[in-house]
Amino acid sequence: MGWPYIHAGMELGETIPVNTGLGFTDDERLAFPPERLPLFSDVTLPWDSTSTLDRRIADFERRLRATDWFKRSSDDDDVIQLSGGGQSIVSYIRRCRSDRYGIIVVGNLGAESVLTTIAVPHDAGLRFIEPNDVIVKRSDLLSVTLGPWESVVVHALFDES
Repeated sequence: MGWPYIHAGMELGETIPVNTGLGFTDDERLAFPPERLPLFSDVTLPWDSTSTLDRRIADFERRLRATDWFKRSSDDDDVIQLSGGGQSIVSYIRRCRSDRYGIIVVGNLGAESVLTTIAVPHDAGLRFIEPNDVIVKRSDLLSVTLGPWESVVVHALFDES
């Protein structure tokens, strides 16, 4: 399966776009001429660096695949946008249509750390896929602390009612 990925030119955490494809204005295209963009650069990429990002993503995917939600998820899962959070926050639930398993995803699209509050269904019981020191649940609200461009995935069990 793997992770679906769409690249629209400027992605999370990037300060310079890879290209000026989708949704860029004429002024933005002037600000980022092709000779400054990575897609057209002859600079070599640091494939042999000591970065551990690939390993961390693979470790997370392994843990996610081991969850009950992943074993039950399918392309026809319900995706429900959550309210609250502010302009730089994206939050949603992906819930299996067949049973009570789901995940809650909260992401910070901004360059600043945030403490945000998201409304969640009252019947959502949380089980953390990752170690948690960023989320507090009180009643129907999640308080989430995220750094720049960070996200968190929480495994949720919903009441069957």
